[in-house]
Amino acid sequence: MTVTRELLAYYEQDREHGRLREGRDRLEFWRTQDVLRRSLRPAPARVLDVGGGTGVHAE
Repeated sequence: MTVTRELLAYYEQDREHGRLREGRDRLEFWRTQDVLRRSLRPAPARVLDVGGGTGVHAE
């Protein structure tokens, strides 16, 4: 994957964490959390977050 200037500029604004916690974008956050809960092993478990971004789903 190529990291473009536009992508870097977006994440440098540090808005992604808040975006997923407010307004209509919360649905994306909740759905991703639902998929993760169904897919991951129950606690205690270890997860390596290598996706990038702000880490909001790894909290």
